[in-house]
Amino acid sequence: GIANAADEKQALLTADLDVRGNILGCRYRGIALAGQVVHLAGNRVVDNEVYLAAEVGLRLLGTVAPGQVVTVAGTTVAGAGAGIEVGGGGYDVTGNTVTGPKEPVDFRPDGLAVLPPTGVKVRGHTRVTANRVRDIGGAGITVGAPLTGLDIARNTVERAQVGIVVTGRARSAAAQISGNTVSDVGAREGDQQRAVGIQVVGAARAEVESNVVRGVGQSPGLEGGALGIWVHSCPEVRVAGNSVDEVGSPEVAKGDRGIAVEGLVDRVLVGSNHIRRMADGVNEGVGEWIGLLVDAGATKQASNVGGYVTAVGVTAAVTVGTQAAYAAAGRGRTVTVEGNIVEGGLSPEPVVDLAATGTVIVNDNHALKNTDLDGRAALQVEARSVTVNGNRAAGGRPAAIALEVDPERAAVLGNLVNTEMIELAGQPLGGPWVRLNVYNVF
Repeated sequence: GIANAADEKQALLTADLDVRGNILGCRYRGIALAGQVVHLAGNRVVDNEVYLAAEVGLRLLGTVAPGQVVTVAGTTVAGAGAGIEVGGGGYDVTGNTVTGPKEPVDFRPDGLAVLPPTGVKVRGHTRVTANRVRDIGGAGITVGAPLTGLDIARNTVERAQVGIVVTGRARSAAAQISGNTVSDVGAREGDQQRAVGIQVVGAARAEVESNVVRGVGQSPGLEGGALGIWVHSCPEVRVAGNSVDEVGSPEVAKGDRGIAVEGLVDRVLVGSNHIRRMADGVNEGVGEWIGLLVDAGATKQASNVGGYVTAVGVTAAVTVGTQAAYAAAGRGRTVTVEGNIVEGGLSPEPVVDLAATGTVIVNDNHALKNTDLDGRAALQVEARSVTVNGNRAAGGRPAAIALEVDPERAAVLGNLVNTEMIELAGQPLGGPWVRLNVYNVF
C-alpha cells in the first residue's frame, strides 16, 4: 500500500500531506505511517478505499504537533484485519466505514482504535464522529491513549465483541460519548468474552448521553454478565438520556447490568434513561439482572468487576486494573438519580440499586419488575443520608422500596409502591413520613 520507510526508526515530518482518492487491495497493510513520525499542519487522509488487508487497513500512529489536527475522513476499509488506527491526540476521525468478515469470528481485531503514538508522546484532543463499524471480532471503537479530551459521537457499531470502550490507559481529562448507536455486541455464537455496549474507565469527567444500546451479551457461550453502559473510576459522571434494551441472555440472566457506575467516583448524576431487560413479547427466564447500579465507594469488601479490583477503606480507596491504577481520599460522595424508567422483568435483584458513602437523592424514577416473584426490593438505597421523592416502585417482598440509612437522615415522601410498606433501616417506614407515601397501588 502506502507507507513510510521500512525502517520505522527513520524520522518523518509531514505538512500539507494529502492522501486522497486511492483504491488499494493489499495483503497486509493499506496505508501505514508509524514509527518516528510527527505531523505538522494541514495533513489529511480522506476518501480512500482499502480492501483485503489482513493486518490493518489504515494506520497513522505518528504524533500530531500541539494545536494541529490530522483529518481521517470518508475512508472505507473492508478486510479481516484491524480497521483504522490513529496515534493519540490531535486526530479528527469522521465519516469512515469499517467492515469485517461476518463469519468466522476467530480473529479479534478492533474496528477503530485510538492508540498511544509510536513517536513522541504528546497529549491532545481527539474526535471520533459519524463512523460506521460492523462485523468486527474485537471492539467496534476502542481508546487506549492518554488524551486531554475525547469526543465519540454519532457513530454506529453493529455486530462486535464489545461496542465502544475507553480503557483505563486513556486517562482522558474529559470524555464525552454521545448520540451513538451500539447493537448486537457479544451476540454471535463465537463471542465468549464479557460483552459491554459502552465503557468509560479512568476519565476525570465522563459524560455518556443520548446513546442507544440494544442487544448486548446474548451469545449463549458468553462468560460473565453483560454490561449495557459501564462507567468506572471517573470522579465526575453524568449518564443521561440513554436507551438501553436487551442486555444479557433472555433465558437466564448472569449478573447482567443495564447501566452501572462503580469504583472511585465522587459526583454522579444519572437521569432520564430508559432501561429494559427485554423487549415486549420475549420469553425471559428468572436470573440476576440489575437495571441501574451505582456504587459510589460504599462496597464493604474488595470487588472485582471487568478486571478492575476496588477496595474501600475509612480514609482512602484504590482501584487496580491490568493497565492502570487509581487512588482517592475517603470522603462523602454524592449520587443523584432522577427521571429514569427501569423495567427489570423476572429478576430477584433490585431493579435500581444505589449505594454511596455520602448523600443519595432519588427523584421521579420508575423501578418496576415482576410483582409475583420473591426477591429484594425493586428500589434499594444504601447511604449516609437520602432523599427519596416521587418514585414509582413495584416488585420485591415485603417492600418495593428498601432504604439502608439512619432514619434521622432520611426524607421519604410522595412515593407510590405496590406493597404494604416502605422499609427503612430494616423496619417499616414510620414517623412523619409514613403518611406521605401511597401503598398497595398498581
